[in-house]
Amino acid sequence: MDHTGEGGLLDSQLTTPSADEQIQFLANVQRLLKEGAFVATYKYALLMALTDLSVEKGDDTGSPLNLSLSEIAEKFVYYYWRQTIPYVPPTISTLPHDGMILQQNTRSQAEIVRLVERAREAHSDIQNLKGNAPNKWRRLVQMVAAKIDEQPLWKLQRVGDEYLEFLYPNARQSDSVVLKVGVAFCFRRFHSLIGDLVRGAWARYVRRFNHNILGTTTDLHEFLFGTERLPLGNYIPILWELQNGSCFYCGHLLKRESSNVDHFIPWAVYPFDLGHNFVLAHDRPCNSKKSDMLASAEHLNKWAERNSMFREELRRRFDAAHLVYDLKVSARVTYWAYRQTFSANGLTWRRGEELVHLPSNWSSSLDVLLQ
Repeated sequence: MDHTGEGGLLDSQLTTPSADEQIQFLANVQRLLKEGAFVATYKYALLMALTDLSVEKGDDTGSPLNLSLSEIAEKFVYYYWRQTIPYVPPTISTLPHDGMILQQNTRSQAEIVRLVERAREAHSDIQNLKGNAPNKWRRLVQMVAAKIDEQPLWKLQRVGDEYLEFLYPNARQSDSVVLKVGVAFCFRRFHSLIGDLVRGAWARYVRRFNHNILGTTTDLHEFLFGTERLPLGNYIPILWELQNGSCFYCGHLLKRESSNVDHFIPWAVYPFDLGHNFVLAHDRPCNSKKSDMLASAEHLNKWAERNSMFREELRRRFDAAHLVYDLKVSARVTYWAYRQTFSANGLTWRRGEELVHLPSNWSSSLDVLLQ
């Protein structure tokens, strides 16, 4: 595959990037983080959004990927939602203290942060906002999308006085951006690596403009990107009935007080809280033994069969309880996670201490969910 003048990937060939092109892609990402001009943290959020949406919406064919501004804006809301919690230095966390929201702009607080802050003040969590005030949610996403279109989208690829146009054409479209050939593939292939690079640069940027609050604290990364998750208790009655009160993994009966809502695709692999990703399991030994590993193919088949067989019932019950779900996204993230493990000849968890490789036909059970 040929390169463009800036080392990007041409749109004329639908083939996966070569090893050299993948390395060039990572080098270009590093250039954006090192040489790009940053007056707010928006560009970090945009890179994260493109990386995550490539997992959720893209594939491994090397094809271009069209992403709407509203999809990107939703990701921004999720990223900044946690960061609008007032920061209280750990040295005084045991004392009454209101804390301060960390500054994300070189001047006044970033506008998107203010929008998300106001939404957070009115609603306890995103699940509450989306489920109980859908019109307000849509309005928030629209306002964030407008700000993205105005600010980082057309400035992200600028380095110095030139544009490193390797991610998408730097020309405005109505309400979307199209990732070039091979870009979604690379974002998917290097999701963890790029996530670490961007979050590290984001944290260093925030520290520069909040030194008077942060001092020498070492917990900034956890505060900005830690594992704040949605309250999952409302999923338990649904999963309990669906699984007949038994553990998803071992099949033995559960006790309500010791059952655990488990992320089938572990949070450490891909952090998302969508209803179809949850199963009910013993805290010990099943959930603790599985830990951050993918479950074996037999569990994957069971997960896919459950979500296919009870597709309509789950949709109805999630809607009635105002719970967040998206079966297509859950299936695509699951396919991506298992493909990464299969390609690396990695191991999956079956039971206890037993780890096994994936069979060659591991993806067959997901076909119906991916249609």
